[in-house]
Amino acid sequence: MAKAGYFRKAIQNLAKSLTPATGLKKTRFIGQDHLGNKYFEKLKDASSARKDIRWVEPASGDEWDNPEMPTEWTAWLQNRRSEPPSVEEISRNTAIMMMKQQKGKRLEAEYKRVSDEMAETGEIHRESETPEARLEQQKKYPTYEEYEISPGETKQNSSNNR
Repeated sequence: MAKAGYFRKAIQNLAKSLTPATGLKKTRFIGQDHLGNKYFEKLKDASSARKDIRWVEPASGDEWDNPEMPTEWTAWLQNRRSEPPSVEEISRNTAIMMMKQQKGKRLEAEYKRVSDEMAETGEIHRESETPEARLEQQKKYPTYEEYEISPGETKQNSSNNR
C-alpha cells in the first residue's frame, strides 16, 4: 500500500498541473544591448530543480534570426555567469578589443616592412613565401623501387607513361 506522503504529493502535483500557468508573472526584463536585442529571464520555481530560463528577443523581431550579440550577453544566456553584464563592462571590453586589433595591424605592418627590407638585402627569398613555392619545397611522398605505386604499376612503368 502506498504511503500517505506519496499520495498527498501526487494530489499536489495533479492540482499544480491543472492550475493555469503563472509563468508570465515570473518573467523579468533584464536588459538591452547597444544592438537593440532584449534579454529576459524566467526564474525557476522554488520546488523545481531546473535552472532559470534565459532568452533573447532579436532587434530584427525575427524569432528565427540568430542575432549578433556581445560575448558578455552570450555568456549570461548560457549560464556561464550569474549576473548580466553592465554597459560599462561591455564598453570597456570593446575598447580592449579595438586596442588589440590596432596593435595587431601595427605588428603586421612592422612585419611586412622588416620582411621587405630583408628581401631587398637578400636575407630572405620572396618567392618562397608564395603558396605555390611552398608546395614545391615540400618533400614529396617517397617512392621505393621494390614497392608498386598502384596495383600492377611499378615506378618504371609510371615514368615511361609520362
